[in-house]
Amino acid sequence: MLGSFVVVFSVCLFSCSQNVDKSSIDALFSGGDTIKCTVLNTDGHLWGKPFSMKYIDSMLFVYDDIAGENIFHLVDLNHGNKVLGLGRKGQGGNEFIMPMEYLPCGDTAIAVFDYTNKRLSALSVDDFLNQRNEPEVCYKDTFPGTIKLFPTKFNTELSFGFYDDCMFYLQKNNQILQKLGDFPYRDAQEKQIENRLRGLAYQGTLQNNPSNDKFVYAVNSAEIVYFYHIDSTSVRKVCEYQYSYPQYQPMQEGDARAAPISADNIRTFIDATASNHFVYLLYSGKTYKEEGMKSFEGTIVYVFDWRGKAYKKYILNLPVFRFCVDKDDRAIYAFSNNPDPVLVKFSLP
Repeated sequence: MLGSFVVVFSVCLFSCSQNVDKSSIDALFSGGDTIKCTVLNTDGHLWGKPFSMKYIDSMLFVYDDIAGENIFHLVDLNHGNKVLGLGRKGQGGNEFIMPMEYLPCGDTAIAVFDYTNKRLSALSVDDFLNQRNEPEVCYKDTFPGTIKLFPTKFNTELSFGFYDDCMFYLQKNNQILQKLGDFPYRDAQEKQIENRLRGLAYQGTLQNNPSNDKFVYAVNSAEIVYFYHIDSTSVRKVCEYQYSYPQYQPMQEGDARAAPISADNIRTFIDATASNHFVYLLYSGKTYKEEGMKSFEGTIVYVFDWRGKAYKKYILNLPVFRFCVDKDDRAIYAFSNNPDPVLVKFSLP
């Protein structure tokens, strides 16, 4: 069966348009603007632990399966931040077992990839407004290792996973059009660790732009960021930064793999969001050993354009753990622990 796949390996690597002889991501930026938040009342809705949030069509889509009956939520910013719920966890035909990603899918919908049944579904604003609990299934992935997937502008799909020899597949009709990217490594010795095993230590945040023709991958435990552009037949990396590498212990026994991260590691990019113009990276800078669960929060947002050029640094006046940006780059919406999660808004200068 593998012989029927059309495989093209990417050889298009482009250097960034700015100096890369810096010592850290922060050194790419000069100064920073402090911005203050406004707490938004969400119609008395109690949040559990929001795992993902995206801005779509003047509304916020939030995935939160801790509190309440529904796991997906729509916050209507134009009507008193009213919260509508949809979707349930379970193994029924219209239920979700393990939704792993929540990414833009056109102007008025979200793509949800269910890791367990490998199913990509689309949830639209109308689904929430009309309480339709039958999401459209738009793709079924067949490749072992895929954990995230989204549709591109060009009627293809981009998937991320722990694959034998790459990080990403560009695919169509479950045929591989292109394999690209190796999981990072600090030296030749680390490169000898199996790609899938190494990938467990270099897990990160994947985020596409609303037009679905660009995406960014930012590692959670190292200052490593990759910027990619997508066209009709291929994907190319346009910029990368690699400033630090995690300490971890690779472990493998039979088919079981693990790569526990040292508690001394500095947590880096804990979330990412994007408009069609910019990429926003939420940075922690804390270690789990010293800060515990607070290491999963951050007050620094680094902004890049889609060529990977550093644009602006924002300093938030309170820590947040999940965030998104509106389509016009005018406001950041985020969740902050206070001590329970609250929705806040930062207006951008």
